[in-house]
Amino acid sequence: MLGVSETRHFSSKRPTRTLCLLLVPIFLLWLVFRSSVSHSVSTNAPLQPFKTPGDADSSAHRDQVIYSRIGKISSIFYDKVTPLSQAYEDALLSHREHDDLFHYKHPVLRNKLLPGTWSREAYIFYILADELQKSPSERLDWLFWHDADVVLINDLIPLETFVPTSEKWSHVNFIVSNDLNGLNDGVFFLRVNEWALQFMAASLAFLKYHPDVGLRYEGQSTQELLSRTEDWKNRTMHVPQRWFNAYQNYGNNDDIPPEFNWRLGYFEPGDMLVHLPGSATSRTDLLRQWLKRKRDEPSKYIIPIEKLNLTKEVEHFWEHEAPKEEENQVIYWRRFHVVQEAGGKADDGTRKEIKEYRESIKNQHLTQQVIDEHVREIEKKHKPGKIEAMRKLYADRLSGKEKDSIQPAG
Repeated sequence: MLGVSETRHFSSKRPTRTLCLLLVPIFLLWLVFRSSVSHSVSTNAPLQPFKTPGDADSSAHRDQVIYSRIGKISSIFYDKVTPLSQAYEDALLSHREHDDLFHYKHPVLRNKLLPGTWSREAYIFYILADELQKSPSERLDWLFWHDADVVLINDLIPLETFVPTSEKWSHVNFIVSNDLNGLNDGVFFLRVNEWALQFMAASLAFLKYHPDVGLRYEGQSTQELLSRTEDWKNRTMHVPQRWFNAYQNYGNNDDIPPEFNWRLGYFEPGDMLVHLPGSATSRTDLLRQWLKRKRDEPSKYIIPIEKLNLTKEVEHFWEHEAPKEEENQVIYWRRFHVVQEAGGKADDGTRKEIKEYRESIKNQHLTQQVIDEHVREIEKKHKPGKIEAMRKLYADRLSGKEKDSIQPAG
């Protein structure tokens, strides 16, 4: 696997013939999906008709029932019912009122299609192909993907809040956010068009044409790498994480330069949802905790959008921050690599001293409290040096003294 400081030497440009050869088997796969993949939705009954003066322009018509032009999609599959699988099902049901209120179609993949996490890309490709074969007046405008470890908290925020309406941003097809590990595709928007279909096809085919490129997170990493290449990046927009991909608050590190603004988009009351990636064995309990919070304290978490500053934040972003997308991504990845390299090296030194300390007290009868206090002192001692090391490397890369690194880690 390539180190984080190394540049990725691959091109996303391939002859048209290659893309055609790729699309043929994927199209055949789509035909199989149409006949074999069963869908389920988070509601037990069809969505009810919803009519407003703008319905003719803002909704797609299906059998005289009006639906949003945005559709949700997700996946849940398991071999047997477990506490975790039931928690996933309950999390999916947390979308019910939101789907009913704003009339979102919500198909869910129930059978694993490909190894690893690649079923997501395959299913999205299938949904895109299915929508694109419809007439423009009947197809969805956007897909909203969410992983199974998402709890919909604030039912009163429509997905339409986050997608651009200005013609200026009509070229944006992929709306996603970064966390501290790079792009996170646990929740994102994808415009329904040919570009999106090709983007998913390129993601599925990535390892076929770049077998030597190490991927940290399979499909997520392919989208991260592709979205920073010339073929795809001009139609990708990274937005604030809290909008629709907020994480549970695990706390912020205070050993990174404050000016880096290196922190996660943690959930705050009024946010639309909470995403719980990487929670491993605690995920079942976390999902249940958030479902209970929503159920027990609705006045705290379910807040009308009119009482939030969200609409102004979104408008400000598209007016002032979106034009700086490329600049912001360069800054993000430069900081990412500095944190990984200079910060990682400093952490190695801290861990080494802690290990030496633990070995030196093996024959002493110290309480755990005393040991923990000494470990914290070691960490505190190393903190200023770690911060300065990161600042120095960042400054050296800006000045050209050190080789810069602004590409995704993959």
